[in-house]
Order: sequence, then structure tokens, then C-alpha cells
Amino acid sequence: VDPGQRAHGLALATRQQPDRSFRHRLWQSRDNGALWHELGPALPAELDLLPTAFDAAPSDRRRIYISALDRSGSKFQGVLLRSDDRAAAWSVLTVPDTGLFGIPFLSAIAPADPNTLYVRVHGPGQDRLLVSSNGGHDWQRALEGRAVMAGFALSPDGSELAIGFGLPARPRNIDCDRLGIWKASTRDLVFRKVFDGVVQCLTWTRRGLYACLSERAHGFELGLSEDGGQRFKPLMKLRSVKGLACPSPSTLASACAEPWQWLCPTIGTSCADPDAGTPATVPIDVLAGCRSDAAVPQAPADAGVAVPPDAATHTDAAPAVASPDTGTAGARDAAARAPDSTAAPDSAAAPDSAAAMLPHGPGTNGCGCSLAGSRPATAFRYLCLPLAALIVLGWLRTRTRSQVQLARDRRGLEEDPDCRRGAQHNASCAKCRGEGRW
Repeated sequence: VDPGQRAHGLALATRQQPDRSFRHRLWQSRDNGALWHELGPALPAELDLLPTAFDAAPSDRRRIYISALDRSGSKFQGVLLRSDDRAAAWSVLTVPDTGLFGIPFLSAIAPADPNTLYVRVHGPGQDRLLVSSNGGHDWQRALEGRAVMAGFALSPDGSELAIGFGLPARPRNIDCDRLGIWKASTRDLVFRKVFDGVVQCLTWTRRGLYACLSERAHGFELGLSEDGGQRFKPLMKLRSVKGLACPSPSTLASACAEPWQWLCPTIGTSCADPDAGTPATVPIDVLAGCRSDAAVPQAPADAGVAVPPDAATHTDAAPAVASPDTGTAGARDAAARAPDSTAAPDSAAAPDSAAAMLPHGPGTNGCGCSLAGSRPATAFRYLCLPLAALIVLGWLRTRTRSQVQLARDRRGLEEDPDCRRGAQHNASCAKCRGEGRW
């Protein structure tokens, strides 16, 4: 949504074609999403794109960037699509050292300079932050670490940058010293650690820096810092999450009733509270979100969480789903820019980072702990399943060949008079024993 004109917004839509290919196109609305109109032609058809995030420059609404994976070549390649004329035409730029095992996510554009942009790259070994000061032609590696770069935020004036490192779903080879909040001036990009702990989201408004932390370690899930991230005051705890009271025939009830029974003790709230599917005696207009035609939420844990008006909940939409005009799509941060903020948009976290509760004790810094939730599916899942199937098929084929060959060898040995005589007399048969077949 445009901060200057909040009725204006952008969305990136994807449609499958009859030949099973996908076409991507930007749409815009000028009336709070009531009506949508195509914005320029579809993205280049010669590219097989998997968009991860997009954004429009706050200082130049004609400048639009889209980060994506291109699958049209012999291998996956991270690319940046750039338009200088409000999506009328696109140029394609390569993001170095990116691909299937280094997925680029556009995180923010400097509020006063459309040529300065920040891209996070998520990989299996470590995450890193890339910065470009010339519109995506050249890149500088600003920060990296063996942890999930789950939080990203620019100060409202764009002079400072905050990065939050958290844990993946299956912590392995994590650099515990990286966990926490790191800050730097956007002039020199020299980072220093200001907060220690597991961080799952960040956003920066005029009121302060919001962060998703771990209730097990810090006593709350969402906090606000008014001193640049050194100290946080609690805004939300998991036990304040309450179940929804929805009529049992609703889609929401059928989707959430069972998960709520195991979720409520996990987050420490009362399971006796109304959960999805519990009959309610409130007016029907209050239950608008519970009707069968309502969309099913992604996670019941978010239901009923109240956040201050300055920190409305921000969800990271899946790639190529609706995105604000000044925000990013395809990312995963749990706190969003406040309505009164003039800051650069909050960014997206890597697709496989989870803003779930991280059960770990004080003093452990979050290392070696398991997650209560699981990370969303990423491109890696589409690789692992076929790879596992190939491994199993290869093993079965090799085993079958070995058994057939062994049967042939045994038949040959049974016809060998020396081996047959050695077996009959229970004597050593040098030939058979040496081959290890009898």
C-alpha cells in the first residue's frame, strides 16, 4: 500500500497456462482493493520464473523490482527484474551466487534512493545480505552468517539497518554468536550486535523497533524497543492467544478444531476457551470471518492475537500472491510497518524460516533446540522428494541385479566338480573360499 495514498496498492498474480507454464502479471488497485486493473504486460514469457518478492521504490513509484528464480536455463539462477516505467517494460539482471541453493528475496528499497536496494539470500549453509547502490547492476556482500536471517528492517529515515538472526526448523551447524539483532549505518554497513537471542521478525516504525522473540527465553513473543534494539518491553505473549468461536459447519471450524487441541497446551493458553468449532451465541455479523466461504487461515495460532495499532500483524505471503505497493511479497516476517510509519517497508524473511515458538531455556542462546512448528515448503522440498525417489529406485535396481548375479554364480559353482566335492567332504575348497561364495 502506498504510504502517501493508502487506497492504492499493487499485487503480483500468477496464472497457469494450457501448456502448464506460468505467466506472472502485476495488478493495481486505486480503491482499497475493490477493483483491480492490469499494470503493464505480463512478465517476460521467455523466462520460467518463480517470483519470491517485489517492491516499488518509495521515492519513485515508477521504479519496480521483482526478485525471482529463473528456471529457463540449464540450472536455477537468481534474477532481479527491474522496471523504470511502472511495469511497461522490464530488464533482467543476474544476482550473483544465487540459485536453487541460494534463493534471493528482495527485502527493501531505500526510502530516498530508488537505486539502493537490499536482497537477502537464503541458502542451506548460511544466509547473506546483498546491497546494490546502482539499481541491481552491482552487488556488495554486507553480512552473512550460519543462521536464518529471519528479520530485516530499515529505520524510518533509511539511515540505519537492523538484521535479526534466528533458528531454522532443524538447527544444525548454527553459529550461536550470530543469533540476535545486528545494526549498522547504511553509509558504511559496519554491523555490531545490540541484542542476543533468537529473532524471528523485525520491523521499524517511528515508535521504535518491533521484534518477534522467544517467550521461553525472554518471557514474551512480540516486543518493542525504543532504544534501537537493546531492550524490549513485552507487547504480546502466547497465552493471550484465544481460540475463535465459530459455528461448527464453517470451513474455519473444520480446519482448526483439531489443531487447536494440541496447539493450546503448546503455547500455554487455556484449551477451555472457545475453539474453532465451538457453537457461539454472538450475532452473525461478528462471525463473518467464520462463514464457510471465508478463507482458511494459515495458522490457528494467529487467531485472536491483539497487537497495538502501531504494529499491525504482517504476514509473508507466498510467492506471487498479493503484496503491498511498498512492501514485499513472498517473505515471512510476523510484524508489519505501522500505519503511522514513513519507514521503508519491512522485508521478507527467507521462505523456510519459521516465526514459531522456539522452546529453549535461558542461557542457551537458542542453539540446539527444536521448533514447535515447522518451516513452510521451499524449493528444496521439490528437490528432496524426487531425489529420495531416485535413490530408492537405484538401490532396488542394484539389489535386484546383485541377487540375479548371485544366483548365476551359485549355479556355476554347483556345476564345478572341485567345489561340489569340497562341500560334500566339508573340506576347504580354496576356489570357493577365496571367492567367498560357498
